[in-house]
Amino acid sequence: MKNKRILYCFHSLSSHGGVEKIVSLKANYLASKFGYEIFIVTYAQFDKEIFFKLDPSIRVINLDIPKKKVHKSRFLNYLALKKYKKELAKKLFDTLLTYKPALSISLGGLEFEVLGKLKDGSIKIAEYHVTIGFFEYFNKSNSFFKSLRNKLYFRQFIHYASTYSRFIVLTDGDKEEWSRYLDNVEVIANPITIGEAILSTLDNKKVIAVGRYEPEKGFDELLRIWSKIILIYPDWKLYIKGSGSQKTYYNKFIKDHHMDESVVLEEPSVDMLEFYKDSAIFVSTSKFEGFSLVILEAMTFGIPIISFNCKHGPATLIENGFNGYLITPGDNDGFTNMLQKLMSDSNLRKELGNNSKIKSNIYDIDFIMKQWDELLVFLTKN
Repeated sequence: MKNKRILYCFHSLSSHGGVEKIVSLKANYLASKFGYEIFIVTYAQFDKEIFFKLDPSIRVINLDIPKKKVHKSRFLNYLALKKYKKELAKKLFDTLLTYKPALSISLGGLEFEVLGKLKDGSIKIAEYHVTIGFFEYFNKSNSFFKSLRNKLYFRQFIHYASTYSRFIVLTDGDKEEWSRYLDNVEVIANPITIGEAILSTLDNKKVIAVGRYEPEKGFDELLRIWSKIILIYPDWKLYIKGSGSQKTYYNKFIKDHHMDESVVLEEPSVDMLEFYKDSAIFVSTSKFEGFSLVILEAMTFGIPIISFNCKHGPATLIENGFNGYLITPGDNDGFTNMLQKLMSDSNLRKELGNNSKIKSNIYDIDFIMKQWDELLVFLTKN
């Protein structure tokens, strides 16, 4: 492979999110282990710091396109977005011509709609870090016009995805569903993001959850479940690490239900080692979930998992009864029962936790990144 230049594109690297974490990890590995020349182009970074550390050889190019103005008129918003995408396409095209990468990779931001169409000579790949369940969740509407709008957006999305040589998804379930609409779908899972994980003893009476404080993560349901749990297990604590728009609502719920001493909301951090290794159970109440990095991270510490069986990530990582439990979405009573079962039985926690660690090993970074290298070499040769 003569030209080993890869250009990633995403709106920003300032967040603590899963996409930012994964692209940093993969870019560092490709640069340091395989000798790729990596460029990361952002367009909404501005003066914010990069959250995750990058290899010194990686060059970050900030296009810093000013945010589009928000108008009361939907038509004016449409025109503003159209103008923004046009400017993004122009600046991105100029950047591609300047640095001449062999492969250009969209990470699922707004650039997804323009990168695949640019005729600069590089091979285009789109990574999709969410799940097709995202569309099903947000497309639920009783309004005819909203339903029509959502269907039109889905068709547009399929069109954009078809402009790439490869549309990379994270689970077999997603590949099966997306392949009904596309013939360029391939699966490459995310790798383990924790270097040396110290196994948890699972003895601390601590249940943890990690994610954005947004409705789709279902932490409101988790708090309702916990309000029943503490009546039986008042000496256990629930820690939810994240940030987002629902924090005020969660704090009010916690106060109204007298759970101030039982629930802790924590800000996200780069170093999650202590957080995981001191916990006994990991829970997820998401409405939809792709390949969940936080579930995989918990597994590397030998922690049993309880999750709603939403599309499609949890079932990829959790083998029901082996390293955790999959609960039918919406079955809060079932979730409560399984959580109580694990809380009351330390031997069961350790059995499932040991299986979690074993199952996490198949996502070793060397194995996953070998798949990426093989794909990149194959695409440039063909």
